[in-house]
Amino acid sequence: MFLFLFVYLLLFTDELSIEFTRTLLYLNDDFSLENFANLRRASLVALCTTAPAQVAEYTACGPQSLSSSQCFILGRYLGGQFYERNFNLAQRYDMLEVLSLAAKELSSFADENEVEPTAIERESEQQEIEQRMAQAGRLPSQADLIALRIKNNTRRFSRKSEVKQRRTRANPFSAVSAYFFFPLLNHFDRPKLSFALLGEDSLLLERLVQTLAIVMYAAGNAPHFLQMARAFWDFALAIRLASVTGVRRQLLFGLSVVVTLGRRDKLREEFYQDMLETHAWLVGVFHEDPDLECRSLASVVTNTIVDIFKEGHLGLHDLADR
Repeated sequence: MFLFLFVYLLLFTDELSIEFTRTLLYLNDDFSLENFANLRRASLVALCTTAPAQVAEYTACGPQSLSSSQCFILGRYLGGQFYERNFNLAQRYDMLEVLSLAAKELSSFADENEVEPTAIERESEQQEIEQRMAQAGRLPSQADLIALRIKNNTRRFSRKSEVKQRRTRANPFSAVSAYFFFPLLNHFDRPKLSFALLGEDSLLLERLVQTLAIVMYAAGNAPHFLQMARAFWDFALAIRLASVTGVRRQLLFGLSVVVTLGRRDKLREEFYQDMLETHAWLVGVFHEDPDLECRSLASVVTNTIVDIFKEGHLGLHDLADR
């Protein structure tokens, strides 16, 4: 009976789902429990898929939202907490990973052939980093662990050089995708952040960009996809000169999502000048970037933009002759 009441409250009480999320975010492994990190992450994903708007938005906005009864406000939790103080890099990374995994689980667009990592595979990430650091004669840092986890996530999410067009069908995630996406961008340029995304914490920036791209990919045919595309495009242009290879890869992956999944007539109508300006940068990446995957992704985005222009007979000579 107690278990039934617990599950009922968890499923139907917005405030309780927020409270559980906050508790899990601050929960530490004080007793060295086996598989603690994976269980904690899985619990956060379960909460995020049970009350997606509330938990996702609360993660983004912070405790100030708790006083409001509107789930439109409550949903900003995970995205807003990402920018709050009192969290370390690994915890911020967990927030992004939870949003990514929950988006994929809620979306009906999940790749059928894509296999999520098992608990053993997740645990091996920690073992691999510890082995590497032991060989190097030092303890693993948060940055070391995040670097390895980004690499493993990139294999699953953005290793493809081309984003496939999704089949049009009902997508449960589309209704809540905005709660996952916009809070992560709303505070990006907040002054006096406790971490430096454009500096020493660029690995976290790489995962942030990857999460935004995954959310757009999972949103697919969402009515507000173009608004997300606009926000991401402006964001990408602002940091496109990043010196970190991984950040450039994820930016290009995100742009490939936009030009592949966006309606081409709307892209021509609302992104015409942006595509013209971005094309020059893409050509430079294709010819000059030292990273093969960046060059490959730049080629994909460039060719897709050319196709979009060809279909609309708009300014094609500006692109094709470059």
